[in-house]
Amino acid sequence: MREFWSQRSERERMILLAGGAIAALALVFQAVYAPLASWRKNAKGDLARAEGLYDLVVEAAAIAPQSDGAPAAIGAAERPLRAVVTSTANDAGVDLIFVNARPDGAVEANAGPTDPERLFNWIGALSAEHGATISFADVSRTQDGDGTVRGRLIFGG
Repeated sequence: MREFWSQRSERERMILLAGGAIAALALVFQAVYAPLASWRKNAKGDLARAEGLYDLVVEAAAIAPQSDGAPAAIGAAERPLRAVVTSTANDAGVDLIFVNARPDGAVEANAGPTDPERLFNWIGALSAEHGATISFADVSRTQDGDGTVRGRLIFGG
């Protein structure tokens, strides 16, 4: 290999190095970035399908008779807080980067770069319409300088 390399002119070496760098970047893109981007896109679709299925189950349970013949009393108020947080954020146009249901029943959510008015309107609607309370909030400006904010929030029921 050294003999091959030493027989190349400076120009040929530079071309080979540039080609190797481009091939390495393409490999990294294909092996790392593309699968991660695909995984995130698929996860959003899976979440939407799971929420849709959950809504169907809640509706079916609400109209199904109980053992004594009375209709079941399951409604939107019984919906898990995590599902409420993700669906209302999606409706409000707030991009959630991370959502986690905690063992104490609270839900932790990290909102990505978003318009501050949109974020605070979403929080207000979540509190007013679904009774979610905020036990922790950390909202800060992004470093992009475009007026967007990031938020780390913990909601309780």
